[in-house]
Amino acid sequence: MRKIILASHGDLSKGMLGAVKMIIGSSELGSNIDAYSLEIGKNPYDYVEKMKEEIKKNPNDEYIFISDIKGGSVHTALTQLCVYKNVKLFSGMNMNMVFELVFYKEKTLTTENGFRLLDEIKNGITFMDSQSFILQGSDEF
Repeated sequence: MRKIILASHGDLSKGMLGAVKMIIGSSELGSNIDAYSLEIGKNPYDYVEKMKEEIKKNPNDEYIFISDIKGGSVHTALTQLCVYKNVKLFSGMNMNMVFELVFYKEKTLTTENGFRLLDEIKNGITFMDSQSFILQGSDEF
């Protein structure tokens, strides 16, 4: 079974989970997606210790963590879980990323496929201003 955990400082992960449920539907997502929100005064390493126990109890499950920002305290703490072969960690949480991982159909997310997915996710990040809008062939505002 694949478990996706959205992890962030504050309530970003809870908000992201709520938005994903709104678009996809709670029943479609099931119970295999969850959110961890680091609260002020809490230590993300406490959560990591809790997750270590769960991962050890469920060695056949795949855990995909999506953190808000690379190098932040949540991401840094979660990197410790990558010693387990059934754990993957993405940073830079966004809706494209969550959707790609929710709808990922392969049995296991391999390293190669993880990098391929990352390229797909990056394609969903764009920039536009009036100049690029015009260059794309549209003259309507």
